[in-house]
Amino acid sequence: MLAGRILIIADRSPYVFTAPAIFVEFFQATEDYYERPWVGIFARIIRLFAFITAVMGTSVYIALTTFHPELIPSNLIISFTRLRKKVPFPPIVEVLIMEFVVEVLREAGIRLPTSVAGTLGIVGGIILGDAAIRSNLVSPVMVVVIAVTTVCNFVLPNYSMTLVMKLLRLFLILLAVSFGGYGIALGLLVILTHLARLESFSVPYL
Repeated sequence: MLAGRILIIADRSPYVFTAPAIFVEFFQATEDYYERPWVGIFARIIRLFAFITAVMGTSVYIALTTFHPELIPSNLIISFTRLRKKVPFPPIVEVLIMEFVVEVLREAGIRLPTSVAGTLGIVGGIILGDAAIRSNLVSPVMVVVIAVTTVCNFVLPNYSMTLVMKLLRLFLILLAVSFGGYGIALGLLVILTHLARLESFSVPYL
């Protein structure tokens, strides 16, 4: 209300909706207002970079290793090649396997008691990740990429945005597999065009 917005309170709902909704609101958290201004600004910048990493990290890795290896330093590409030489699947299959495992662990953690959910996430992630590497289903580099993007996915305080981020990540992954870096650029153009057209209570989303 102090920011000049409308509050929508629904009966029997624990949430209060604000209108109009704009894009930058999803990078703001309540605790930002209890700190010094530069502390809140720094936290929001971190969330913005985490958002970009979560949405684009996997697709950029696929595009670089599949279509544009010349953009990777020689020592690094040799290391990537050595780690992937025993993996029989292309990067897209590795990504789908790891994304499926992460989503299963997340869904299981939501429906289990809190004391068990934390243990499942940590132990399950370590055991399944180690087993996948030892069985040559995925490369260690892919496990690191998926782990980083998954952690960045939960940095944003708004849960609804994290769900959208997963769909955007999958969209860019499919474009990266098909067209490489050009596909990622095309996907970002489509996303930005869509965001620019959105409005919330006659207020531009951006």
